[in-house]
Amino acid sequence: MADTPCLEHLEYLLSGVRVWNRWRRQNRDLRPNLRGSNLAGQDLANFNLDGVYLGAADLSGAHLFEASLQGANLRRADLSHSCLIRANLQNAYLGQANLDRAHLGMANLQGAYLGQASLRGACLTEACLAAADLNGADIATADLRHVVGLGAAQLQLVRHGDQAIFA
Repeated sequence: MADTPCLEHLEYLLSGVRVWNRWRRQNRDLRPNLRGSNLAGQDLANFNLDGVYLGAADLSGAHLFEASLQGANLRRADLSHSCLIRANLQNAYLGQANLDRAHLGMANLQGAYLGQASLRGACLTEACLAAADLNGADIATADLRHVVGLGAAQLQLVRHGDQAIFA
């Protein structure tokens, strides 16, 4: 099936942050496949998820505080209501992802692709959006106060930018 995770990789992830991060250090060249995984509500704080394939994964309500997701593929992932405070999403692929009501305060989204993503009601206060691609992203009622690196050109590409909170 196209959206099936590798069960071995999922087993390591569910073994906890120490086991997972040690396994990642020992297998630096491996790109874990967790696509389509049901990780709703999981505590993934401080996990090294750099480069992990999480396409179509259910991460709704997940706790990803200070998790590292550099270069991760989160295409069509459900991250609604998740906690991504201070998470590193630099160069992550979040195309068509659901980030509705997600908490992304102080998150690093530098160079991230957020094309067609939904950020309705998301909190992005003090997040870094430098060089992020927001083409077609829906930011209705998103809290963008004190966002770093958000340019006028990026705002022209979003949907419902007039409904976002800037001050």
